[in-house]
Amino acid sequence: MLKKGKVIEEIYFKFIYNSKKISVAKTKLKLDNDSVILIKGYNDMADWLYRYVNIDDNIAVSGKIDTKMEIEVEWVRILFPTEIQRK
Repeated sequence: MLKKGKVIEEIYFKFIYNSKKISVAKTKLKLDNDSVILIKGYNDMADWLYRYVNIDDNIAVSGKIDTKMEIEVEWVRILFPTEIQRK
C-alpha cells in the first residue's frame, strides 16, 4: 500500500523493553483526501523517521496495516515540491 501525504504531528520516539522490536517512531499523516492515518516504524525505520522526517514534510510511505489500523512503514521517501501533485 503506497500512500502520499503531509506530516502533521511531531515524530514520537520511544524505546521498547522486553521485545524483539527495540524502538518505535510514530506520527500522523494527512492524505490528499483529508483523511488522517497514523504511521509507525520500528528499529532502523524508527531511527530514520526520527532523524529525517519533520512536521510539514510531504512523504510517500509503503507498509502494512496492523490490527490497530495503523500503517507499519516498510519504505518511506521525502517528496520534493516538484513531485507533489497540486489540486
